[in-house]
Amino acid sequence: VHRPHSMVRVFPVTKPGLGDRYLSDKIYGFALNMPAYRQGYVTSLMPFLGEISFDPEAIASSYDHDLEEVHPWKHTVLLEDYNIIAEWTTTERTVVYRFVFQNDKSANLVFRSNGQASFRIVGNNAIEGWEEFKETKQYFHAEFSVPFNSSGTFDGEKTGGDSEISGRRTGVYVTFDDLKEPIEIRTGISYIDEVQAKDNLARETTGKTFEVISNESYRIWKDLLGRIYVEGATERQLRIFYTCLYRAFERM
Repeated sequence: VHRPHSMVRVFPVTKPGLGDRYLSDKIYGFALNMPAYRQGYVTSLMPFLGEISFDPEAIASSYDHDLEEVHPWKHTVLLEDYNIIAEWTTTERTVVYRFVFQNDKSANLVFRSNGQASFRIVGNNAIEGWEEFKETKQYFHAEFSVPFNSSGTFDGEKTGGDSEISGRRTGVYVTFDDLKEPIEIRTGISYIDEVQAKDNLARETTGKTFEVISNESYRIWKDLLGRIYVEGATERQLRIFYTCLYRAFERM
């Protein structure tokens, strides 16, 4: 999910090593961004229920492509192990995740890094930090629509009560008690600092609902892909052509 030539591109993190992500039967989280063209991601977040765990395998969830909706402007999928509806949409420099928890249990979210990173919990409704990717730091600022009841940091499987942590494969977690509404996590990114990431978030999403942002992205893609109309082609030729046209707008 992304807008044409934008800084943010988001996808589900599925089982590594399969060669084709589509064949994976589990989701391990959702990427904060794919900064380099089809070359991995920086930071992921994963919603789940029950006791806190930092083991990616333990908190992963099965999913079914028949219960999934995928567009360049929005992605929706059901995390079947937890009965959580996960969806996200983007602007040029931000991503808005929405998680609908359909069970009456404590809800958790884990932010996890791949490489060298730094995380800081800000009050009870924001997280910010950075992760290094190919010798470049990508900064982020994430704001929650619902304040979390508890939070902490982790390094591997070791839990900490601090509000800040740095290092490789580190992260933070937050927990919500007795949720009555969906949670939105609005995240801005920047290659300058966390302040710029927060400013990008404010400029591109303030006053806009999830649906408004998604509809804006839909209209942008509709206008862009509709600039070229093809006649006399087979269904296969049309699919190849418009796939290539779409991919021409992937890079920043």
